[in-house]
Amino acid sequence: MEELLKQFEALRKEVLELKRQLGKPRGEQVAKPEEETSESSAPGTSPPSIEKVLMDEVKGIVREGIIEIGAKTYEMSRLVDIIEPEEAEKLLKVLASSDRIKILKLLFLEGKYFSQLQELTDLGPSPLSFHLTQLKESGLIDQEQLRGRYVSTLKGRVTLSLVGYLLRKVAGKEW
Repeated sequence: MEELLKQFEALRKEVLELKRQLGKPRGEQVAKPEEETSESSAPGTSPPSIEKVLMDEVKGIVREGIIEIGAKTYEMSRLVDIIEPEEAEKLLKVLASSDRIKILKLLFLEGKYFSQLQELTDLGPSPLSFHLTQLKESGLIDQEQLRGRYVSTLKGRVTLSLVGYLLRKVAGKEW
């Protein structure tokens, strides 16, 4: 909406500058209300003023902006409607640990073994095991049966990507 207001102000300044260049006083009314409602000029009448054309364009931009905002609000409300509070709480509790976020980041592109994770996180065996269990139970990571390597699941990668998006958009962090 702020962008639309900036565009409107820029157009308003352009109209004032055009009027100044054409030698028209700033306060002069260019079109009568009856003329403003007609879409095209009838024979014998003057064509629409630059101001009217620009105002019609601004009105169209504002209408499109309002429609776009309405569509985004509807889409967001649909996302909010499907939230199950208990499930959200479980997932957010798992994500509320910097150690678990570090582990998810480490597993984002490729799997790692317990010893690698221990070395990369500086966590002891017991805390690392606790965090891995939390992540596995939430479905964010999995462990390969044969080799024992920990890997990120699709749910884990999507969740971590959404956390990054939230930090960027909501918390104002840049890329």
